[in-house]
Amino acid sequence: MAAAAFTVDQVLGAAALNAAINAKLDLGGGTVTGPVAMAALTATTIDAAIIGSAAPAAGIFTTMKATVSAMLAGATSGFATLQAAAVAGGAWTFRNTTDNVVGAATTDTFTNKTINGASNTLTVRLGSDVTGNLPVGNLAGGASASTTTFWRGDGSWAVPAGAGTVTSVSATYPLGGGPVTTSGALSYAGPTNFGLFQYVSTTSCTFVPYNGDTIRIAGVVYQIPSGGVASGNPSGGVHLNGTASSSLVAATLYYAYLYNNAGTLTIDFSTTAYAMDTTAGNVGTQIKSGDNTRSLIGMVYCAAGPVFSYSAANRLVRSWFNEPGVSLSNQFTAGRTTTSSTYVEINTEIRDQFLIWAIESAEFRESGPLQASAAGNVLTGISFDGNTPDGVSATNMQAAVQGPSSASINSTSLAEGFHYATVFGAVTSGITGTWAIAGTNPALTTGHRLIGRVGR
Repeated sequence: MAAAAFTVDQVLGAAALNAAINAKLDLGGGTVTGPVAMAALTATTIDAAIIGSAAPAAGIFTTMKATVSAMLAGATSGFATLQAAAVAGGAWTFRNTTDNVVGAATTDTFTNKTINGASNTLTVRLGSDVTGNLPVGNLAGGASASTTTFWRGDGSWAVPAGAGTVTSVSATYPLGGGPVTTSGALSYAGPTNFGLFQYVSTTSCTFVPYNGDTIRIAGVVYQIPSGGVASGNPSGGVHLNGTASSSLVAATLYYAYLYNNAGTLTIDFSTTAYAMDTTAGNVGTQIKSGDNTRSLIGMVYCAAGPVFSYSAANRLVRSWFNEPGVSLSNQFTAGRTTTSSTYVEINTEIRDQFLIWAIESAEFRESGPLQASAAGNVLTGISFDGNTPDGVSATNMQAAVQGPSSASINSTSLAEGFHYATVFGAVTSGITGTWAIAGTNPALTTGHRLIGRVGR
């Protein structure tokens, strides 16, 4: 049987196919009405035998047995092979190796494909599938969305409560610096004369809140710690002109200044006097002369040791702020005598030592029993720092008879710093005067005392 002759790109209809086959095959007068069973044929042999070429032209579609592939020629090049669904792992494969479509399986990966979410059900994992910012237009259409609004939990854009633009900030006492319209700063402009510098022990003084807790240093207002600022031990534990672990020298006047030591308020001692600052923001503050980083808080005068000294007869720690003034008192511990006809200090033990600010005054009074060895005058006076006494009291005495003595003095001209008050006396030439103690005469029981007050 001769093979049917077909040419490439020849299109056969059903009738032409039947006629061609009947001409070549002995079908016993029948016709081909359905698919020809060719169990052993392959797509290649079918192409060659029936179509006449292993590369069918466009439009040729050959249907064979279920085990045979169906081939669809491309419009311009290549062809597709369709396998029966029953073939495991069936695929629609384009002969052009760059154009492959893989049939749907349990899990497929698509690259650079567009999927219409309106026609498909999509599962999106917000934690791993979504990055970047969600366009505001996706939230309520972006209505009212702006730089001054936020997306609220009830599904709407809203302005935060209390939001808005402050156009001006005014300042009232105790704040200053206003009004602020675009930028600037407000500052505390209230009183800063608070705090008290006080004696604690021979090894410590402290600056504590008093009538308030603020102090101005270099134009900045600081809060005095509730527990105060300690001075340190005058023997190796104080700041002296900014140097830590320093010692003070006995019998030397030091001013106490407060400064900001890297964020910590610290007391700094110096022999440098103070002056009033004229720098804007710090005007009127008493500072270490030439250094407005130090604000004056007090002064001290150490006793031997050196140690801080503060007792009834030694008021050697004074505060600049809120200083209430000091009272002093001392007395003889035994009868003290002189035969000098000119004024001399009766005895150093009755001295009252004190520090005084330039704006203060000092008032002292002496009183107690006197006795003379013979009739004559006994003179008593009060001296500051061993100078000629003022406020002299003259008592005319009878021999071996006690009488009262009383002298007083008030000075507003003492220089600022350390001073002492003491009792001076003189007698008529040739006699001995005695400044007695209590008990010598039952009528004079108070002893011989020197009392005083220093303050404003």
